[in-house]
Amino acid sequence: MRAEGHLVADERDEELERELERRRRQRARSIAIALVLGALVILFYIATIVRLGGNVFNRPL
Repeated sequence: MRAEGHLVADERDEELERELERRRRQRARSIAIALVLGALVILFYIATIVRLGGNVFNRPL
């Protein structure tokens, strides 16, 4: 009886480890996507400023 309980505990431990690993990979993937998205925003901002010219900041409001 004790051996069966030990197997169940081992299975739970393995399942928990798999879940933690899945969450770690998902978090890493989310961070990578956020960094790429941030880089695209910066790239589009710079491209817009370059296309409009440097004097865009000197225009009257």
